[in-house]
Amino acid sequence: MSFTFHGKELWAKTTDRTATADGFPLHTHLADVTGMVDWVIGRWVSPGTYARLSSELGCDLSTVVKLCAAAHDLGKASPFFQYCVPHLAQGLPDAALADTFVPHSFVSAKALRGFLTDRGFSRAARGGFELVVAGHHGRFPTERGFPAVCELESPEWQDHRVELLEHVLSWAGVDIDEVRGVQWSTPLVSTVTGLVIAADWLGSNTDLY
Repeated sequence: MSFTFHGKELWAKTTDRTATADGFPLHTHLADVTGMVDWVIGRWVSPGTYARLSSELGCDLSTVVKLCAAAHDLGKASPFFQYCVPHLAQGLPDAALADTFVPHSFVSAKALRGFLTDRGFSRAARGGFELVVAGHHGRFPTERGFPAVCELESPEWQDHRVELLEHVLSWAGVDIDEVRGVQWSTPLVSTVTGLVIAADWLGSNTDLY
């Protein structure tokens, strides 16, 4: 499936930011990272630890990590990120926000919050998912929460983020109803974040993909 947003695929990775740089598609990167989850867990998490973590979460560890992986870079579907390479963003909305810096991981978390809220997730259940996604580059949100400037973007960006997430979850066979009752703790947030980071590093490896 190919995604177009105002006539172009959004990019997630690029080798440089020159006027001739090509962009690697965002939806493909999200699928690559989500696809690495079982490999990472299978080699780095023992069966006993897997069972214990799943029990503490109240649902399957792999499903929890896959949801986070599928959402980890949703924030790259935003004017704050896409305009980092102007020629790749040509024709996209909200060009006036091009010079506004917002960490894409924070936008990803905000996007996931909206997605899960609209699907009936409790605040407690969605909170851990938001923290994992916001912290996948090692910086978690402070008590100030997400930057207010995020509210300045056009609503259609979130519509596209939801489209992207639904596609990747469907491709990966993830049923979000299976994690609706997840139970988070600080150690579990840290553990799941580490697994997402590992999958992201491997899924971003240009020697593999």
